[in-house]
Amino acid sequence: MDHDRPMPLLFLWEALDYQEAFKAEHGVYSGSFYELGKLGFVFDGSGSFNIQDPGIRPTEQDLRAWRPKNSDVRYEITLATADTFHIVALDADGRPTFEVRAGMRKPVALEGQATT
Repeated sequence: MDHDRPMPLLFLWEALDYQEAFKAEHGVYSGSFYELGKLGFVFDGSGSFNIQDPGIRPTEQDLRAWRPKNSDVRYEITLATADTFHIVALDADGRPTFEVRAGMRKPVALEGQATT
């Protein structure tokens, strides 16, 4: 994992890949982190984990929002349709810090956030 980049940026990059895979398989973007987890999406906020670790996969309760293990960031799927999706990273105070949308090549930092 690229530890020089902020964890929310890395999370959203992974989520982007899994959203595209989900759309290729189902014809729509997923509105559920749990559904992305069924495809293999896992994450740990520490950046290092064993694939068997508990808490690195979204559960059935993790639909539109998920706070991965060891993370102080919550992620929300704010939009998911056949044509588009939007996922935002929210800091501990609930402020959006990074986002990714369908069609982006990579997530973007929102105002005042460093990308490296």
